[in-house]
Amino acid sequence: MKYTKGILLGLLVVLCMSVAVAADVSEDTLNDITITPNDYEISDISSQDLGEVSDSDNSQQVTPRSNGQITSDVSIDSSYDNQTWDVSGNVKITSNVAQSNNIAFNLNGNNITIDGLNIVNDETQPIAINAIQNSQDINIINTNITIVNTEETETMGIVLNNTQNVLVENCTVDISAVSQDLYTPPDWTYSLKTSGILVNGGNNITLNDNVVNIANSTNDGSISGTGEAITVRSNANHVNIVNNIITGHDFPYTYGIKPYGVSNLVLIENNTINLNSGNYICGIQLTSTSNSILRRNTITGTCFAESGQCYGFEAFAYGIVISSSYKPTASESTNNLIEFNNIDITANVTYGIELNIADNTRVFNNTVDVDGEVVMALGMYNSSYCQIKDNNFTVTGNTRTLNNSIYEAIPPVTTGIKIVCDENDTSQYNTISGNRINVEDTNNTNLYSIILGNRVNNNVVIGNHLRAGNKYFVNQMISNNGTGNTINGNDKL
Repeated sequence: MKYTKGILLGLLVVLCMSVAVAADVSEDTLNDITITPNDYEISDISSQDLGEVSDSDNSQQVTPRSNGQITSDVSIDSSYDNQTWDVSGNVKITSNVAQSNNIAFNLNGNNITIDGLNIVNDETQPIAINAIQNSQDINIINTNITIVNTEETETMGIVLNNTQNVLVENCTVDISAVSQDLYTPPDWTYSLKTSGILVNGGNNITLNDNVVNIANSTNDGSISGTGEAITVRSNANHVNIVNNIITGHDFPYTYGIKPYGVSNLVLIENNTINLNSGNYICGIQLTSTSNSILRRNTITGTCFAESGQCYGFEAFAYGIVISSSYKPTASESTNNLIEFNNIDITANVTYGIELNIADNTRVFNNTVDVDGEVVMALGMYNSSYCQIKDNNFTVTGNTRTLNNSIYEAIPPVTTGIKIVCDENDTSQYNTISGNRINVEDTNNTNLYSIILGNRVNNNVVIGNHLRAGNKYFVNQMISNNGTGNTINGNDKL
């Protein structure tokens, strides 16, 4: 991932990101992931960040506000507007009006259903539905939430605080909020301000068939602010994020789906994500998340800026990122599967897929088309025992000299696959096989399909179909600076 030097110095102690997966899966590729069949039935109810948030940060919850009480089934009308309602257990809330204005709900109990509401709020009610800790059996269905907030306060459509057995289905969440920093001085405390749907811990959560839009509401916010469409954090487990349509616009750091905080067993499947920004976008980012699946997602986006004219000095786009925090092994991202995704993104600097301290990752049958100036289909850093198999990578660059203030763990270069490591770790025992890799650059003739960096040892590169500009010999398309690597059986595309 990309960090600016200024942020890195101030925020070295806080490193973040995470993901996990759970689902009823038929593919043979999941032999190494243990899944309980009933865990993933839909009816039973998956940067600028410099690191994992601390345990105290993970427990951060949205503070509910109180007003009226709802203790039994109700069909709300306009008399419920402009208030916050505490909702107890065994309640169903419906509506008999076309629109509810500046209304909010704190769900505090078990067996609560919200069905068919149309909520339109401003800065007076910037959090529409807030499920309180340990609530269970929550259904939020067929509900539209629109929030336009031009003040620097938290703005979130649905918040689930350590809840169990929750279904959010067929809802539209449309959020416009002020761009605000994720970490604030002087102590650089983590505080997420904008998320369409926030899963803050909990188990057995399904987000299915929703539309989530996030946008920057003003031009006066932070030039390094963060907006996230769907967030999963704080040791959340068994989270299904499926069949959602997600758009994000104009936050300096714009994310589609972002699980982190040592989450586990997250399924992210069949989502459509489109993002744009003038600084940074990332379709799906998992940090410190394990045993998770990213399958059949479509990710598109653009991110352009003049060199030196955006917060990150260059505009960066990432399709899928799996990374780990600089904490003990327990917070590393391991045993994740990325397959059958379609990624088509364009930026000054573009990474289709990045694995950053992400051992035992399988990347199978993905189609990645990356365009821009300095671009690569797949980058790997300090990642071992990974399998990169049967992918179709198309890379089109227009190389120029980048701003010397940028930092990326995998230094940008136009290529198909680049694997690097630092002096304290290794990237080894990876297998790259059966991939189609086509690399072109209108401003660079020194191209490679695959780059194995220094100390990248004991990897297998076999049976790939390669093209790197006008090079005609396969041995010229692979740069090998490691030792013990096996390279054979590759041919010209």
